[in-house]
Amino acid sequence: MLAKPTLLVLAVGLLLATGLAWKHLSPTPLSAAAPAELQAPNPAPLPPPRSANSAAATTDPHSTKLIRQFPVLKERAELGDVKSQRLLADVYDACRTAKADPADFLERHATTPFLSAENTDELSLALAHARVDDCSVVDEGGFPTWQLIREWYAKAADKGDLAARIRDLAAEYSVGPPLDADEANQLLEDVIASQDPAAIYAYGEKTGGPLTRNIGKDRSFLVEDRSADRVWRLAACRMGYDCSPQSMMYSNLCLQEGACAYGDYEQVLRSGGMTEAERNQLEPRTQALLKLLQGTL
Repeated sequence: MLAKPTLLVLAVGLLLATGLAWKHLSPTPLSAAAPAELQAPNPAPLPPPRSANSAAATTDPHSTKLIRQFPVLKERAELGDVKSQRLLADVYDACRTAKADPADFLERHATTPFLSAENTDELSLALAHARVDDCSVVDEGGFPTWQLIREWYAKAADKGDLAARIRDLAAEYSVGPPLDADEANQLLEDVIASQDPAAIYAYGEKTGGPLTRNIGKDRSFLVEDRSADRVWRLAACRMGYDCSPQSMMYSNLCLQEGACAYGDYEQVLRSGGMTEAERNQLEPRTQALLKLLQGTL
């Protein structure tokens, strides 16, 4: 929570002024590298488990494939590690449909319904096969129910994990009325104050839904248009969230959102579902949000 909300209001006012100038800015080419200070570092591997029988839990400590780290991840979550509890819920959520009926999952991803770029059907099916294979290590023959996923998010949220709280709130408010204005604005302030890439990414996934519907008009431009989710997620990636081609989030773009394309995470986000004007504004909007999140605006 911000100690001085008035400073946030001033900062958002400045960001709005920046937003009015976005249409006058030229887009950054896809090939242009992000400034060094905004480039995401290599994700750190999970520390080894702490229990006496840790040798029984096998994982590649250098792998960025989070699902393949499931045995260690679950062990650490059961021992009370907050981040592992949230990541365990993320893994269960990613594997839920793949484990429910693997054959049906593969059949549904044999084609890409939303994008028609060359060879994306092959990419979609390849990612689906990889997801089924990765998820085979998740509770072996067990099936992660939505109730189990919610329980792990709730455990992490109760211990202060903001990303877990966002995902748990999104599930809680998926039916019925949205967050009221006070709660919605407070959540936005919490995310901005956190400087937590995981929370920023999770919040980006939920823009335009029940968690952001009652954001005040002076800040609604941050969350309500069609490109807001992409802007928040790109900002999170540049602040350190793992969006590498080996990451679970990268595969989720295709397997959960139908955004199948070759390239890095940003190229996939730019590849479809946007007007040319929205695509041109993506980079300046991301830079402006980064300045707000990093306290330099």
